[in-house]
Amino acid sequence: MTKKSTPHSSTTTLHIRNMVCNRCIKVVGEELKNLGLDVRSLSLGEAVVGGEVQGALLESVKRALEQNGFELIEDRRIKTIERIKQAILKLVRSEALETEFSGKYSEYLARELSPQPAAASQYRRECHRARDRQRRDLGRERQREKQRSRASPDGKWSAAKAIIF
Repeated sequence: MTKKSTPHSSTTTLHIRNMVCNRCIKVVGEELKNLGLDVRSLSLGEAVVGGEVQGALLESVKRALEQNGFELIEDRRIKTIERIKQAILKLVRSEALETEFSGKYSEYLARELSPQPAAASQYRRECHRARDRQRRDLGRERQREKQRSRASPDGKWSAAKAIIF
């Protein structure tokens, strides 16, 4: 949830998971209006409403969304992931792919996430680090397994292996 204040009014951006089509947008809009919120704009994964959404109203929004298969996202990383997903969905559904998308996907995502391109690249770096840690741990486990297979069941090196090595 992102809050923006201007001298004349404040708005809250609600980030919503599982919004994947126009019907989802319609359902979310109806639910938010039923709760008495001033819906300013709706798009896949996002709803901008007038005023602040907090306390009991925030819990009502969460409940209404969950009853319809949606989820209010509050974690910053998950918001970024959802924004990347929505940008990719937008690209896939657009005519850009039909006319052979000629740009770099990373540039496209940077444009679509413009206020937060650094967050997307930070997430990518974190994914690479996690992958590297997994590979390193797997390599260590394989080394340990090799050492265990060289040893006999009683933990001593067998005579034949000792001679070969």
